[in-house]
Amino acid sequence: MVTPRYLATGRTLEDLKFSCRIAPKTNVRTLLNGVFPTLPKYLSLFCCARAKQSLDIPFLVLLQCPTTEEEWENVAREFEHRWNFPNCIGAVDGKHVAITPPPGSGSYFYNYKIFHSQVLLGTVNANYELLYFSFGTNGRVSDGGVFEVSDLSKKLEDGSLKLPKERNCRWEKNVWYVLVSDGAFPLREYIMKPFSRKVATPARKIFNYRSIKHMIIHSHF
Repeated sequence: MVTPRYLATGRTLEDLKFSCRIAPKTNVRTLLNGVFPTLPKYLSLFCCARAKQSLDIPFLVLLQCPTTEEEWENVAREFEHRWNFPNCIGAVDGKHVAITPPPGSGSYFYNYKIFHSQVLLGTVNANYELLYFSFGTNGRVSDGGVFEVSDLSKKLEDGSLKLPKERNCRWEKNVWYVLVSDGAFPLREYIMKPFSRKVATPARKIFNYRSIKHMIIHSHF
């Protein structure tokens, strides 16, 4: 867990000690130096295992997050073809990963599910493949709060993800490209969340039913 977090976040070694619950006297640099030489071998085994999997079985795969309009359009095209949901660029959700909290942390990691955790935030495409993930936020923070402080949210806000311009769909004009999520996330021009059950009309029930977020992202969690 230490090595992937170090590679993904670039956190300081002292910060890694705290977030990974490593004893203060442990030399983290020596630990990492012992792991790095083995990475090519295990990555090769991982790729071989993936090749043997059926394409219909969800499998944890991490892809590079799209960086061009064409790549985002390909993601959206797969969503519409496989799940009948147009202009969708990913399904996003958070998962509480149970931990043993560090001494003296109090309720910092205590979540609403009544256990200590850190939050894994993930975004996947239509084929169950991870496009983006972030891990390490304390469990007291909601999924929406984790998303708000993520670099994915910041890039969506400043427009640096290079999303395609809105396009016409079969039943609507000038439709934005969006992520699909559950009710814990904020409503934004780039996030679609289900309608509240309290004000559900037949049309809204159909939308909630066709919002395929839970079918995809939960396959990893």
